[in-house]
Amino acid sequence: MDEDLKKQLEWLNQNLTAVVKNQAIIYSELKTIENRIPDPDKSRELE
Repeated sequence: MDEDLKKQLEWLNQNLTAVVKNQAIIYSELKTIENRIPDPDKSRELE
């Protein structure tokens, strides 16, 4: 395989791996935030 192409593919793979890791972190943080938001249906039950 052409050495330049191989380097580009490795670089692309590293970037895609970073994107997946970042998405997992963002999902986890959003889930934590979502869990802290009160459920509107439950707050209506208290009224």
